[in-house]
Amino acid sequence: MKPLIQTDFYSGQITENESSDVSAIIESLRNAQRRLAQWPIDRIIEILNEFAHCLMNRKQSIHHHFPGAGLAYIADWCRATNLTRLLENTFSNRLILDGYIDSDFRKDRSYRALPRGLVAHWMAGNVPTLGFLSLVQGILTKNANLIKVASNSDLLLARLLQLLASVKKEESQNGAELTRSIAVVRYDRSKKELGEYISKYADVRFFWGSDESVSTLRRLPAKLHCTDLVFSNKTSFLVIDNHALHNADMSLVTKRIAGDMSVFEQKACASPHTLFLETDDRSELVKFAICLKEALENLLPSMPKMMPSQKEVSAILNLRTQYDMFHQAWYSDGVEFTLLSDQEFRLGPPIGNRTLYIRQTVSLERIAALITPNVQSVGILAEPEKFEKLTTLYAEMGIQRFTNIGTMTQFESPWDGYHIGHHLVRWASRPRLAALISRRS
Repeated sequence: MKPLIQTDFYSGQITENESSDVSAIIESLRNAQRRLAQWPIDRIIEILNEFAHCLMNRKQSIHHHFPGAGLAYIADWCRATNLTRLLENTFSNRLILDGYIDSDFRKDRSYRALPRGLVAHWMAGNVPTLGFLSLVQGILTKNANLIKVASNSDLLLARLLQLLASVKKEESQNGAELTRSIAVVRYDRSKKELGEYISKYADVRFFWGSDESVSTLRRLPAKLHCTDLVFSNKTSFLVIDNHALHNADMSLVTKRIAGDMSVFEQKACASPHTLFLETDDRSELVKFAICLKEALENLLPSMPKMMPSQKEVSAILNLRTQYDMFHQAWYSDGVEFTLLSDQEFRLGPPIGNRTLYIRQTVSLERIAALITPNVQSVGILAEPEKFEKLTTLYAEMGIQRFTNIGTMTQFESPWDGYHIGHHLVRWASRPRLAALISRRS
């Protein structure tokens, strides 16, 4: 009996609630990938750029159905200028994806980056937006992409791909043809045989999710030379040194922190959950918290808060009560945002829904002791000498990414320590033609 799997998107179109033979899906994706491999990279960028322009149009129905999904962010990220910069940063020359490029390091050699083949993505349910951005990198490297979404997730990815499929360019190189190399599927976790089938045919496996779920998925059977890219749950934090606390424009700083807290509702690994202020004066922390509360209130009209679940609301209200009684708290009239402060010296814990712990320390160097492998990004505001010292110290303790305040959730390369594109290609090399001819002569 052929293994059937539910598809959301397949063969260039939405296929909601349909089931297909998973072996036929993989064969179809591989055939489409062979055609995609012949496309010039600039044509792929051109189609994604047109998709970005379509997505920027607020009249598109996808904005009505998914108002808090970060669609404006996806549109901005898929612009040609950003994708070109990403590829140039990753490969030095994006045209190495089209053919052999002479090396600047080996004068007698040329190199080419070729697609690995089939990239399988196991998406986390909390932030599908970041999963879409990893999919785009799979497209740019001319791979086939098979995305497994959570069984209870919405149709956001399928709707995004439907919009991408609508892009019209050349007759044989357009959005519809490009998306034939992509499929979105789902299955219940009890159907382990489907996960095993997908895994054993994948050339690259992306895992997004909790430590527990990723550990389970990595045990699926795989090809000997399959590459795994793991993006498990992580947390991030902010630091502001004493010099910045006294000299920076706090209205601008708090406005940027409010943005970092609000994008993705703190569900991304790069979202901050704790802010450390370098001060021994409690009144400075209180003053900062009041300023941040005002910034969060001012942001709400342009970035409305999605309503949390009842369970999340209960957790937030319980925390507010606890901190009102024993510590300090500042929050909105509803459950739009919450700021908490205590005397503890630790990270988080992550609460989400625009909830931030504000803690003080006499020295930001002490924060190094709190860093674990589960910390991803640090948003930092410090004078140059302190900036150099902290970024060196924190990186030695395991931090992979530092950002300016206000840019924490901007997806970039490397991400989680990976130059993702490097892991989605295989390299071929050959003698440089000029060198070969000169030897013959």
